[in-house]
Amino acid sequence: MPIKPKPDDILRPSKDFLGLEVDGVFVIASLIHGKEYKQDEVFELDDISKRIWQLLDGRRSLKEIAGMLSSDFGISHNELQEDILELTEKFLEKDLLIKAIE
Repeated sequence: MPIKPKPDDILRPSKDFLGLEVDGVFVIASLIHGKEYKQDEVFELDDISKRIWQLLDGRRSLKEIAGMLSSDFGISHNELQEDILELTEKFLEKDLLIKAIE
């Protein structure tokens, strides 16, 4: 069953994944190997997704992140918040993120 993030959720990256820049491309890569994770599983992020990932630090809600980035990228707060909810839902399904506060 998909995990549906909410605007007030505070999320942070799982300790099993690392975000890094490789040859000018920002990727998220698994730090563990085994049957649950593909050894070569890497997620490439665009500029907005990269910035969202960097702000998912366990201190800010998804709503706050949308507010911070809406003017930077020229996107309305509501539209960006919906995009963030969709993106973080995908990240949660892949276990890239965990809730910082239950």
